[in-house]
Amino acid sequence: MNYKNNIGYFAKSDNMRSIGLCMLVGGFAALCLGFATSYILFVVGTILLIPGAILYILGAAGRSSDEDIKSCIARGCEGMEVDLSEDRAYNKRIMPKTEPEVLKDFEYREGLMLTRSKSNSLRSSEYTKSILYFLTDGLYIVTRTFSLVEDNVRNAALEIPFLSMDKVEIVRETPTLHFGKKTFNTHYARLVIRYEGDKVLNVPIHDDITADQLAARITRMVEDCKKAQA
Repeated sequence: MNYKNNIGYFAKSDNMRSIGLCMLVGGFAALCLGFATSYILFVVGTILLIPGAILYILGAAGRSSDEDIKSCIARGCEGMEVDLSEDRAYNKRIMPKTEPEVLKDFEYREGLMLTRSKSNSLRSSEYTKSILYFLTDGLYIVTRTFSLVEDNVRNAALEIPFLSMDKVEIVRETPTLHFGKKTFNTHYARLVIRYEGDKVLNVPIHDDITADQLAARITRMVEDCKKAQA
């Protein structure tokens, strides 16, 4: 990852590049019209193109794009999958005809760098991906959290038996976060599994109807497992 440019993505304003792009588009349009209609428009177009190009180049220099950040995330998530069928501890416990669930989203909390993409979606400088593998008696969870602005990667693998789970839920929060002089209103969801009394698995999940369906599905598995043991 180009951490320096990624820092620029969060820390640098995109206003200069946006203004430059507008000037380039306006200048090119005026230039085309000037050829056909008016010498004045031709001159105006020429005048707009040069400073527009300068502003666009300066605004883009040292700053990753939305597409660059997506590529960094894809590379950061590589190699997380595991093949439990090759592990003697799990190969006979894999739940048949069940695909793993992949959960992923940005982390949101004070202290992280924040910005909005061109589509106005909020992004932070930290990202988490989790893979939930379903066993006949529990979950095997692989999680990776990594920074987009520094070399900081945290990997974890955890097995949680259904019998040890106390509660499975989707927790939604809407805190107001700060980065630099800007304030960001956030909305995010997390899958929270409470187990063994005081332990908690807490990972980000994309907030849509499938999030609640996943929590309900795991809850049913827990209930069925506990009934079978009763």
